[in-house]
Amino acid sequence: MSDLENKNTLQKWLEFLQQESWQLELLISGFSILLLFGAKDPISSLINYFIVNASSSFFMGLMASFGMFLLGAWLFLVVNLIIHVILRGLWIGTIGLRYVSREIDFDALGYSPKFTTYLRDKIGSYDNYIERLEKLCSIIFAFSFLIIFVLFSFIMFIAFIALFQQTMKFIAGGSLNDAADSSTWTKTITYTSFVFVILFSLGGLLYFIDFLTLGFFKKKKRLSTFYFPIYRFYSLISLSFLYRPIYYNFIDNKYGRRFAFFTIPYIISLIFMVSLYFETSDYLPEYTSKKWMNHSYYDDQRKENKIVKQASIQSKIIKDDYLELFIRVAQKDEVIKLICPNIDPINSVGIKTDIVVINKDTRKQNLDSLKLCFDALYNIHIDDSLYQKIDYEFLKHPNQNERGLYTILNIKNLKEGKHNLKIETQKVYRKYGVLTDSLVNYTFVEFPFWKY
Repeated sequence: MSDLENKNTLQKWLEFLQQESWQLELLISGFSILLLFGAKDPISSLINYFIVNASSSFFMGLMASFGMFLLGAWLFLVVNLIIHVILRGLWIGTIGLRYVSREIDFDALGYSPKFTTYLRDKIGSYDNYIERLEKLCSIIFAFSFLIIFVLFSFIMFIAFIALFQQTMKFIAGGSLNDAADSSTWTKTITYTSFVFVILFSLGGLLYFIDFLTLGFFKKKKRLSTFYFPIYRFYSLISLSFLYRPIYYNFIDNKYGRRFAFFTIPYIISLIFMVSLYFETSDYLPEYTSKKWMNHSYYDDQRKENKIVKQASIQSKIIKDDYLELFIRVAQKDEVIKLICPNIDPINSVGIKTDIVVINKDTRKQNLDSLKLCFDALYNIHIDDSLYQKIDYEFLKHPNQNERGLYTILNIKNLKEGKHNLKIETQKVYRKYGVLTDSLVNYTFVEFPFWKY
């Protein structure tokens, strides 16, 4: 069989699939919607696991970006598939109606010539209406995955900047943006990193403008020569080559270009619509965790798949003479180095395994000294009373295995009624975005409880 015959056979097969694909589309959409609704909780649990176990702000940022991508992909897939099922149902209904009524007979309606002419021009052929619905339903799958790939490219762009910053910090000996290290080498690495991020962001902006305008820089002969290496570089960074055939097949015709122009406004609009809520009172404050009670602070009230962000106690109503307090410790290494410079790290940050136990990373360090250091790091207040010399224990919270400090506070002398728990801690002071060797106090968390 010749190549021409093979090509014709392939084209006929693809045309047949195009005509009969609606049944498969409905089947896939229905199953996908069910699976996606069931996948939201596992996705949230996975994101929580990554955030809880992030070993540094770098990994925390990467995991947060990855979580944003997963939730964004979930949202757009669910919404688009629901729209697809509705439109396919409408399409099937229009075909059924066509079997009964054929084309629209405007003359049989008996309207005046003015309305008859207007409606005939605006509505047009009923068959054309069915065809427009068919095009819309057929393209919405590809449009959904184009949106997901665009989100993925954006996350890859952010991840590349974060990875470059982390690499520069490693080259500088872990002291990037640290004012305490004023060596020429560190300053050179810091300035190089800053210049690269600016240039990289400008190049990314050009690439984004070219995407929004459907290839403005590619169409200009002189600009295209300058833009070509930028395009190749960012295509690799953003992994856009994975969806390039879908994108260019979209924009090579008028109908697809309308959808491509609609991509970014659609993403922004849907995110904005999800953030909307209806305010029902002129006098209640806007809902924020600082002005309203937050159930995540109480172990018996916390919703499933929610992590302990700062601290927690056993219940908002305490009937015993003791208070079980858990403080989640995250990203405090740089503070501990300044508070307790004589304490050596007892672990090394990085990926480890539970299959093989490696003891060489465990240093012979006095854990009591480390607990005293954490006692100096946190100040615990109940109402106006400061609790001092607290005996902490290290604990993985049974909620989501959040790691932190556990202690029991004696509240026997507290009167019945409402009380306020406040935890203060310290953070490294930044001057113009640069770390210093100074610490500042701030309120880590504050929430009420009742004793009866």
